[in-house]
Amino acid sequence: MRRIVRTTVQYVVAVSDNLSTWDRTQTQVQQVGPPQPTGDGETEVVTYRLLASPEVTDWKFVRIEVNDLAP
Repeated sequence: MRRIVRTTVQYVVAVSDNLSTWDRTQTQVQQVGPPQPTGDGETEVVTYRLLASPEVTDWKFVRIEVNDLAP
């Protein structure tokens, strides 16, 4: 879920194989469909899927990083 009324907030889906280094390029994830409003006028639900194949890696960890870009 993300806020739609604060345009100074950046959301990044980060992926890791080991919990030490994180890939923030978002090349390992794909957004599934458009954001869905929650009905409160302030938030929406955004769904992502991991693109890694289970045959390629044993572990993948995903986290959401929220950055406030306001000065």
